[in-house]
Amino acid sequence: MRRCAERSGWRLAWTREEGDWKVASALTATEHSLLEIFLSVPETLLERRFIIGRVWGEKSEQIYASTLTQHIMSLRRKLGAQGKAITTIE
Repeated sequence: MRRCAERSGWRLAWTREEGDWKVASALTATEHSLLEIFLSVPETLLERRFIIGRVWGEKSEQIYASTLTQHIMSLRRKLGAQGKAITTIE
């Protein structure tokens, strides 16, 4: 079984494997969460603490900003040319 969602020209796909829904692409769960956040509010400036809170929830106090930076870099790399649309303001 496959589910898809489209937002801002992106298409996300999930497949059912071993009883869990998993992203059909090579994205990790964290990268998928980040992409969902970015697609839900396109062209919006998001603070690091907000993103960390949404992705890691109750564990967010244990997450460093550099951890988020590494996950975003990985997401950009996997998205190829479209990854350039994710920009970081220091």
